[in-house]
Amino acid sequence: MTDFVTGSQLIVHESQEAIFFRNGEALDSFGPGRYTLETGILPRMNQLYRLPVQGQPFHAEVYFVNLTTQMGIKWGTPSKIGLFDPATGLHVELGASGSFNLRVIDARRLLIKLVGTTGGLSQSDLFQSGSATAMISAGGVTVAASAGVNAGYFRTMIATKVKGNLAKIIKAGRFNVLELDEHVESISLALKDAINPELAEYGLEMPEFYVANIVTPDDDPNFRRLKQQHADQFLRVREEEIPCFGISSVEEKDFAAWRELGRVCKLFVRAERHEGRISAFVCPTLFPAASPVAQTNGTGNLVTLRGARFGELSFSGAGAGGYPTGNSVLSDCVDVIEGCPSFYVSRHEAKHIDNSAAAGRFYLRTGSETVCTGPITVAEAFARAERARSCGEPVFLARIEEE
Repeated sequence: MTDFVTGSQLIVHESQEAIFFRNGEALDSFGPGRYTLETGILPRMNQLYRLPVQGQPFHAEVYFVNLTTQMGIKWGTPSKIGLFDPATGLHVELGASGSFNLRVIDARRLLIKLVGTTGGLSQSDLFQSGSATAMISAGGVTVAASAGVNAGYFRTMIATKVKGNLAKIIKAGRFNVLELDEHVESISLALKDAINPELAEYGLEMPEFYVANIVTPDDDPNFRRLKQQHADQFLRVREEEIPCFGISSVEEKDFAAWRELGRVCKLFVRAERHEGRISAFVCPTLFPAASPVAQTNGTGNLVTLRGARFGELSFSGAGAGGYPTGNSVLSDCVDVIEGCPSFYVSRHEAKHIDNSAAAGRFYLRTGSETVCTGPITVAEAFARAERARSCGEPVFLARIEEE
């Protein structure tokens, strides 16, 4: 108990609330300002305990609660969280960590919940010194009291709620375990909504909650299998999106036309970025006879990179031939223009192909005509070839590489 004198001054600083307690009961409360402790401003105290006349002492406790938002409080799951991946049903274990902000929205409720009913907690358990200070002056004696909500007391509760809800949120959102980084904002909001109702029972609110890191078990065999399955699915989807035109329909008259143009035909894989969109296609391409590509023969492969900083670089060598080489080269090209730091990345993202921006000249031979088009988009060139093919005409399509 603390002795106060009627007529003494109570000073409550900004962002504080002062609440008088007696016999475990919350009584009168005060916002920022200077108050003279007398019966008129302590109506509840006076009604229950009949305050003495001016200058006489009375017994009570006063708590000063810091109402400012405490920022950047760290949290982390104390152990791994078991999860069955919604897409594959494989069991994986995740960890998570981040930070949150915490503030008092109902100081009376906080004190009643933790001080009035929890005899096993001391003030040091509930409050941190130095976070808020108020002064009480009585008879020339000044007493400093200091208190703030101890976020550490609630950290365990918050970590437990995260552990109990993270797997549910991932399942409900049908988030791929390999793509959780893309959904951390949605996961953070869902966890905040799951935790705040319980904090509200203590007069607290978590205005912001952040998931900064989700730890995946890279060494776990199930997780490695999950990554492989996802990579296989990713490659299949990507291959289905990429238009391809082969060389099986080439005829002798095509070779004659190419010689007149001074060109050599090569089956070519091309991937480009156009204003954030990715163009990728497989198509025979007519190269100038003296170009490095035209000189690549047999089972040899040639990869050419063009960039603003390094100009043009070409790499050639023996290839595996057939489908393995075509698939690998195209995958690497798309990864390069996407900015992947390595071809062997642990996490794959589907790249949707959009050939509406890529353009060039094309050699198109149908049953009725042979033309070298002006600049048209790749999508349009493939559409024209497909229309002729659907009419039963023999078709050959090749892109004309500029000098």
